[in-house]
Amino acid sequence: MASNVKKTTSVPQVILAACRISITPSCLKASTVNSMKTLALENISAWKQRLTERKTKIGVVGMGYVGLPLALLFSEAGFEVAGFDVDAQKVETLNAGRSYIVRIPETEIQLAREHGFQATADYSQVASMDVVLICVPTPLNQYRE
Repeated sequence: MASNVKKTTSVPQVILAACRISITPSCLKASTVNSMKTLALENISAWKQRLTERKTKIGVVGMGYVGLPLALLFSEAGFEVAGFDVDAQKVETLNAGRSYIVRIPETEIQLAREHGFQATADYSQVASMDVVLICVPTPLNQYRE
C-alpha cells in the first residue's frame, strides 16, 4: 500500500486506501465486505469530526522534555489532554501547576490545568483516550544508554 500513497496524501486518504485493499477470507460474502468498508468509512468520518470539534481525548505517555511540551500544545489547541508518567513526583508537580523543566514556565502548566490538562500515573486511563502518543526514551544498550 505504501507505494501507492503519495507523500501529500492525508491520513484519512491513507486509511481509505487501506479500506480498498481486500484482505478478507473468501468465505465472506461481498455484501459483508462492503458493510465492513462502509463501517470503517463512517468511523473515519466520525473521528475526523471529533478532531475538528476538538472533542478527541489525547493521551501523552512520558512527561519529559518531549512529551510535556507536546501535551501543552494539544491543550492550548483546545483538546482534552492527559499526561501519563511513571514518576509520581512529576505527576504531583504538574497537577500542582508547577514545572520541572526550565524552559517551560509554570504559567503554561497552570493555563493547561485550567483547560482540563491532568497528569496521572494511572495507566488504566489510557483506555479512555482516543489517541495516545508515546514520548519515552529508547534505551540502546543494557545500561539504558
